[in-house]
Amino acid sequence: CTSRKAHSDNSLQTINPKLAGEWHPTKNAPLTPNDVSTGSDKKVWWIAQQKLLNGQDVDDLFETCAGNSIINVRDLAILELLYATDLRASQLATLKLRDVNLETGYLIIHESNKKHLVPISESACQKIGDYLAKVRNYQDRYNYKSALFLSMQGDEMTRQGLWFIIKRRSIMAGLQKDFSLNTLRHAFATHLLESSANRRDKRERISINLMQCTNSDKMMKKTNTLQAIHP
Repeated sequence: CTSRKAHSDNSLQTINPKLAGEWHPTKNAPLTPNDVSTGSDKKVWWIAQQKLLNGQDVDDLFETCAGNSIINVRDLAILELLYATDLRASQLATLKLRDVNLETGYLIIHESNKKHLVPISESACQKIGDYLAKVRNYQDRYNYKSALFLSMQGDEMTRQGLWFIIKRRSIMAGLQKDFSLNTLRHAFATHLLESSANRRDKRERISINLMQCTNSDKMMKKTNTLQAIHP
């Protein structure tokens, strides 16, 4: 009730800490969950909790790319790679052919003058291989483009183009309206933590890649890259 004064015994933070976790800290400032009692009718702002994707949701998302059409083959490779690597849109959009190795299952991310090794799942490697063989080789016969993924017009993929693909596929799969790349990234992290086998596999693959050479430049010389696979 509104006549109750909030204190340590009846504050929202004490009575319902889970709900207090959804408190919007900036829009409700200077009020905090400790300043409001559970019976108060004061209007406040809450942070919308985004539904995490489960395994079936991810399968439904991939299922929208069923079939051998050019756009389906490309989009499935993009979705599989995003889910398997937790990449940001800007990282995927700037990913180059030379930075991906399907034989050993890794890619290299260039960021802040540093190179980071990221393992790729076998499924993602297979889908990327299908994309190269069935789509990209015909879009860029003379290897003029350096980007891994191209638009349907043959141009290098943009960050905005990736967002459009993800949004379109999520609508086709009947997922939540606020679905975004971050939703898929959070699903990757959650599912990885839920599977101890996946965690061990990821650690082992990273260790193997690091043992093969002391830096990514030597690795590029030691293993065949997509530039060699993709004439």
